[in-house]
Parts: sequence; C-alpha cells; structure tokens
Amino acid sequence: MKEDELTSPPEKKSTTEVDPPPPKKKGRPKKRIFTLNSEKKEEKSLSIAPEISDLTVTSVPAPVPAEPKKEEEKDEDGIPTDASKWTPSQVEAYFKKHGLREEGALFREQEIDGLTLLLMNRPTILGMLVLGPALKVFKLITRLQQSGGVVDKELKT
Repeated sequence: MKEDELTSPPEKKSTTEVDPPPPKKKGRPKKRIFTLNSEKKEEKSLSIAPEISDLTVTSVPAPVPAEPKKEEEKDEDGIPTDASKWTPSQVEAYFKKHGLREEGALFREQEIDGLTLLLMNRPTILGMLVLGPALKVFKLITRLQQSGGVVDKELKT
C-alpha cells in the first residue's frame, strides 16, 4: 500500500445538491392544442381562466307569471258553486235545500265534505240510508258528479 493512502483520512463522497424546483408560475394555466398542418406539427398555447373552465352551462326555464286568483263563486246562500270545496255543514245545507233534512244531518255527522261527496257511489249510499231517500240522494250526487262538481241554477232545483 502506498503511504499516502495510510495516512490520509478516508475520502468523503461528494454529494451534489439538487436545486429546489422552480416556483410555480401564478396566473392562468396553459392548455396546449396540437393540430396537423400539411405534415407540420404546430403547437399553440391557449390561456384559460380557471374560474371559466370549471363552469357548467345549464338552461333555466323562464318563470311563468302567476295567474291572478279568481274569487270563489258562491250562490245566494254563500255556499261555493264548486262542490269539491264544500264543508260538511255546506253538504248538509245542500241536501236540506232539496228536502232531505235528515239525510243532510247524517252526512254532516259522518263528516262528509264536498270532495268526499263527489267520490261516493250507489252501494255506499244504499248502505247508509233507507232505499227511498238513498235514491234521491244518489240522484243529486250523480248530477253533481256529471257537472264536474259545479252547482248551477239547473242543479239547485
């Protein structure tokens, strides 16, 4: 061995310092678009704002103007002409007008309102009442159902 090798301290391995990565550029990100133009490749850079590129376009229907509320039509007794809006008391009053006082009271006791009245059928009515009055009630209900629940002067008689 050589004398220099014995007396000299062991060599340290040199380390190479790595430069820190360059700081990121602030601003808009760049997008690259490649197009082919007759055997030549061109590169173009576009700048797109991030807030614009993340947007989604949706269509929103135009608002429909609300129709003005119509005042509810009522007869001379203050009962709505639309039978579906009747209360049980108004159903009772309707049958009382047609000479069916007891039957009207029964409908009020059973809490039959106008909408329920329009849904009633013959077997239901026959199950509630005696045959004679049941047929009269059924006739009145059928006339209401056929008119779409609207009471007019013809139905009042």
